[in-house]
Amino acid sequence: MSSIVSVVWCLYDCALRTGDAFTQGAFHEKSEKLYNFFLCYIIFVNSDYRQMGLLGGNCNNPHAYQRVSSHLEGPAKERDIYQYGIDVRFGGNGSARNFLPNKMTHILFIPYDAEDYKFILKPEDDCMYRFEEIVWHGFGLGRSKWETFFWSSDGEKHQRKERIPKTIVSRFDELMNKSSIDEKKRGQYNAEAKAWGIQRIVSLADEFKEAAPVRSYIEQLKREHKHPEMRFGREVIFFEDELRKLVDCE
Repeated sequence: MSSIVSVVWCLYDCALRTGDAFTQGAFHEKSEKLYNFFLCYIIFVNSDYRQMGLLGGNCNNPHAYQRVSSHLEGPAKERDIYQYGIDVRFGGNGSARNFLPNKMTHILFIPYDAEDYKFILKPEDDCMYRFEEIVWHGFGLGRSKWETFFWSSDGEKHQRKERIPKTIVSRFDELMNKSSIDEKKRGQYNAEAKAWGIQRIVSLADEFKEAAPVRSYIEQLKREHKHPEMRFGREVIFFEDELRKLVDCE
């Protein structure tokens, strides 16, 4: 567990160095070593682990367990994605400790692409093992949904969440509406953008060769966001070679 905490702090330090620090948000990584590191920890603390999830249901271990979340809902519907919770606990099943950045106690780990070793890592306030922890986690989720609905808080500077900001979806839909694209495709692309984020919008560049405003907006997104080809929203993205340079391993 000490190594898990240290790696998350290392990622946060890298985010500070690149000007991507956040109070609430997620890391989106493409790294074979880190992918296997977190997955191996889950295997280590769970004797009944199997390749496609944990046997026996949701929570059979106070340190790491399979869980559900509201994150990556689009990809989760299209793929068999298993999500895991890792609690910061030391020994037995003691209380979770707020040793992560911004005094977080829990890590949501979503290994959604085993072929390219891509995963989401999201520090969170509350664990999901004990009943009272699940209740507090639910309150936090409700507050986040409420803020997003009224203020589109995913776009605030201190928040680097993986959900695509409403402003991007709205602008993309507005420009499509002004183009010659038919209504059916517009609805399809709009739904895909909400599910797969910025990466889906930039992948559609060739579909809008004759629609200059849409094409121009897509090029703008490419300029404004690092790694747009794998980006969902405003999450912090690092590739393995970038992390090596940031932590002076080369």
